[in-house]
Amino acid sequence: MGRLAFAGVSVALAACGAGHPGVVIGSVGGQIFRVVDGTAAIRMSSGETFARIQLGDRPSLCDLESRYTVTQSAHTLIIDLADFSANRDNYQAPSAPGTYTPTSPAGGPFYDHTAFVEARTTDANCAYVPGQSARATSGAVTLTRVTNGTFAGTFDVMLESGNRLTGSFEVLDCPAIGGTSDGGTVGSCG
Repeated sequence: MGRLAFAGVSVALAACGAGHPGVVIGSVGGQIFRVVDGTAAIRMSSGETFARIQLGDRPSLCDLESRYTVTQSAHTLIIDLADFSANRDNYQAPSAPGTYTPTSPAGGPFYDHTAFVEARTTDANCAYVPGQSARATSGAVTLTRVTNGTFAGTFDVMLESGNRLTGSFEVLDCPAIGGTSDGGTVGSCG
């Protein structure tokens, strides 16, 4: 049912909005996250939807994403949120506030309100840096507002690396990253 695609590979992004999109407190592999921009969108995978929230350390990344540009030497926090059905066979993007539990995209377990959270770092060649990247294994993401593609909330998660990340977000819809996440083109490094 597209669970692997739900947390599929994402290019480093953020943007589309005014004001400060959020704060990330903590580090991964010694790398501190400094939020400059943020973005959100409703994505689709195998006919099911989820919300993608991203906080990053580069400006205008919504624009970069619309051009399928992977950002070099960047740090991005990716938060995917979905409400699963009672029998866990399908999911939809959140439509109301709630608390989401982080889990593994590869095998769950999947909760009524599931979060896939990943802190991702890229190097100067736009390659993924495993020692400075990690997925959340526990904690919570709390949505406090969901309105017309805008998402606001807080998070407090423990990563598989043993690092803890806390913070908040208030990100606006970025239509450039809406739509499908079932494959697609990854373009240039920039």
